[in-house]
Amino acid sequence: MLSLSIPIYNHFRYGDLNEKRARLRQAELSLENTEEKADLAVRKAKRDYAAAGSNRTTLALKAQFALLSLIDAVGENLDEQIATERP
Repeated sequence: MLSLSIPIYNHFRYGDLNEKRARLRQAELSLENTEEKADLAVRKAKRDYAAAGSNRTTLALKAQFALLSLIDAVGENLDEQIATERP
């Protein structure tokens, strides 16, 4: 006698499949979260870089202004000395 056994429903197989789908979805969400964090870090770095360049330009202009003010003050001091030394 020949017998054939065909399982109609195997709940373990579907349970594994659902677990693997859940892990896949979790991995996809984790990847998406990591990409968003990386994008945010890049945007912040660009903003910080631009701000640093702007600050550098501002500091250079302030230094030039201070130097010009110093030159002007020295010139005024020399003018006063010359004026007081003239007979």
